[in-house]
Amino acid sequence: MANLTNIRPAQVFPPGYFIKDQLEQRQWNQNELAEVLGITPRHLSQVMNGEAPLNYDLAIQLGQVFDTSPQLWSNLYLSYAMWNEEAEEEASATEVKAGIYERMPIRDMVKKGWLKEPKNLKDLGQQVAKFWGKDDADLSFIDTEYSPCLNRSTTSKANQYNTSYALTWYRKASMCAEKREVPTYNKKKLESLYDNLYSYTAKTASIKVYLEKLNECGVKFLVLPHLEKTYLDGAAFKQGSNPVVVYTARYKRIDSFWFTLAHEIAHVLLHLDKQRPIILDDLHEGEATEMEKEANELAGEKLRHAEIAARFRDSGQVHPKRIEACAQLYGVHPSIVAGKLAHDGLAGYRVVQRYSEDVLGHIPRSYLN
Repeated sequence: MANLTNIRPAQVFPPGYFIKDQLEQRQWNQNELAEVLGITPRHLSQVMNGEAPLNYDLAIQLGQVFDTSPQLWSNLYLSYAMWNEEAEEEASATEVKAGIYERMPIRDMVKKGWLKEPKNLKDLGQQVAKFWGKDDADLSFIDTEYSPCLNRSTTSKANQYNTSYALTWYRKASMCAEKREVPTYNKKKLESLYDNLYSYTAKTASIKVYLEKLNECGVKFLVLPHLEKTYLDGAAFKQGSNPVVVYTARYKRIDSFWFTLAHEIAHVLLHLDKQRPIILDDLHEGEATEMEKEANELAGEKLRHAEIAARFRDSGQVHPKRIEACAQLYGVHPSIVAGKLAHDGLAGYRVVQRYSEDVLGHIPRSYLN
């Protein structure tokens, strides 16, 4: 059996609802009742609408006029006032919750284990405040503290991109990066490692080696899945003096991993500065900005894309043997050849699928978040 003590009426009516019923029975109007009670019609209207209190003196008068107890009218007013107050509190709570969900993909964050399932609004507010390192859950600071620092990779997008969700992802990425310890950043060492990037792509076992050397250059690397409505492939940003490179594994193919990594390292070397401290990349949608075109060009150079494209200019049939021979010639993984050909429209993605091994199986778990 339901616990009736926890049942709350959907709506409680103001005293006027019942006063009108009494007036109709007597064929009176509000002006006549106001005159009988000795109050102004305006005051009576406010009492009936719940806009003015129905005090005990007026309850006595109403009891005398309508042949009821004064308690009836006092109780009707008290019930309405209490219900109205609770309704206003609930509306306010709903507004606060809606504001948080608009700025943060709470359900997706709970699913990923970034937040616990909120017990109530207070618990949600406390978790949100802790996530951002703030005293409360007021998220208006995102517009002033975070948004001006963001550089998106594309100038337009058909998808429903949510900037606040993307900045929520960035906050989590920066929190994960704080836990990683690397030496002082060495730009020259990174440039040398970057120049030889292609040579590490040939064997999947070299992924681990390259990431270790990347850390030795003072670059923090980590894998963090993207959030809904962010469409992120990767990111580059500074944490103190150390650059951070993040891979989302949105596309888990080996060629996607190497191109995203090469692209983000290009940002580290070319673009990260005080004016562009956060770069979030969607490498598949929208029109690329000039900055992104530069990063794409440099990443393609390090992965020998021009040489691969030149090898297939004869428009001959693209088949696995040609792809693997090209990969061996230029010292890269076959997936990089297949991915470049598919990107240029020279091969279908069935060819890419042949080499679509999940790269996460080759990235040490210590980098996964």
